[in-house]
Amino acid sequence: MGLLESFLGEPTFVHPRHICHILFPGHFEHTTEPHQDFHPARGTKNTWTVWIPLGECDSELGGVAIAYGSHRRGYLDNKRVISAQLLDERTLWQWNPFRCGDMLIFGSLTIHQGRDNVTADRIRLSTARYQTIREPVDAAALRPHWGWADWEELYADWDEDDPLKYYWQALDLNIRTYP
Repeated sequence: MGLLESFLGEPTFVHPRHICHILFPGHFEHTTEPHQDFHPARGTKNTWTVWIPLGECDSELGGVAIAYGSHRRGYLDNKRVISAQLLDERTLWQWNPFRCGDMLIFGSLTIHQGRDNVTADRIRLSTARYQTIREPVDAAALRPHWGWADWEELYADWDEDDPLKYYWQALDLNIRTYP
C-alpha cells in the first residue's frame, strides 16, 4: 500500500473485488482478450491495475502483454477493443517473464491481454486493482467478482473482529452506481 500511495500521491484504496485470474494449460479459449480495465472497473479512469503473478511466470506460462503506447489513446469502446477492431498488425505487444515478487503497474486505459498458457501441467494465477480514496468508485467494485458468493459466505470463518473484514466500510468513499 505504501508503494501505491507514494506512486499516486494520495491515500489509496484497494478494490475488495479481487479478480484472481486462473489460467489452466491448453485452455486458450480462456486467455484474456485485449481490453482496457476501465470498462469493468469504472468509477475513475485513475484506477491502477497491479498485475501480480502468484509464482514464477515464464514464456510458456504466458503472463500479460501490454499494447505499447495504448494508454495515450484514451477510453475506447470495449467491444471494439476486445474484437481487436481498434488494433492492427502494427500493434507492438510488450511482455517480460515475471519472477516471484515482481509486479506490473498500469493504468485502466492501457490495452493489455493475457498470453496463452502452453505448459503441460502448470496453472497461472494473478491478481489486484487500486485507486485513490477521493476518486469515484463503482459500487460493483465493492462486491465479490461475478457474484459467485457474497461477503457473508466469504467471511464465514474469519474472526468476528478481524480489521480486514469490510475494510472499505470505514473509508469515506465516493460510491457511484453505473449501468
